[in-house]
Amino acid sequence: AIKIDDVSLMFVQNLAFADLTYTLMRVLPTTVTYITRKYMLGKLYCFVSAQFLFTPGAVNSYTVLAITLHRLRLLRPPYRSFSTTTAKRIVALIWLISPTSTIISLAFGSSSDFSPTYVSCSTSMYYNDEAYI
Repeated sequence: AIKIDDVSLMFVQNLAFADLTYTLMRVLPTTVTYITRKYMLGKLYCFVSAQFLFTPGAVNSYTVLAITLHRLRLLRPPYRSFSTTTAKRIVALIWLISPTSTIISLAFGSSSDFSPTYVSCSTSMYYNDEAYI
């Protein structure tokens, strides 16, 4: 069995949770839509999933950065690990920072549309009735 300290385990669990979130929000609905050949999840789910598309990826990126900083801290003097309380705060901060792209897009009036051609939801940002994305 692999031995891993509590802080590293917490970060790895955060990676797993972010991957599970991505699977539930994107892969599973896309699979259902592909199999049934029609979108069955409604406009609300389309809007929410399109808005939070990049959040799990941002969580993964920030968590890998946190793991790197944690390991770097173990290699340099004073050779101390983060406390589990600090690691919990870092994980909470990661989940607070990651949806910033969603907050910004909502502030600029983004919308989501279902595309029958690609059988998926997409998001676009409008400002003064001109599409930017």
